[in-house]
Amino acid sequence: LSKVCNLLPTSFQPNCTHFVKLFGPAIALLIAKNESSAQVCTAIKVCNGTFLVAEPNVNVIEVEQPKANPVECAICQFVIGYVERKII
Repeated sequence: LSKVCNLLPTSFQPNCTHFVKLFGPAIALLIAKNESSAQVCTAIKVCNGTFLVAEPNVNVIEVEQPKANPVECAICQFVIGYVERKII
């Protein structure tokens, strides 16, 4: 996973390296379960996701998670996308 960070512009490489060190094991586990990049990045809470809320006698509504850091989200999606392309 660390090699993927070298593909990013120099200014993003330290963030990417930190991200991979922090989330690498979780990413590997989720990818092994065939989770998509959106699912992985939402599961480790670096990207926003939506989920459905339903209460009795109330319509189902979509609720968005608190805002995530857009840079971390982009790095996550890039890293997972790269891994997916290498695996397939």
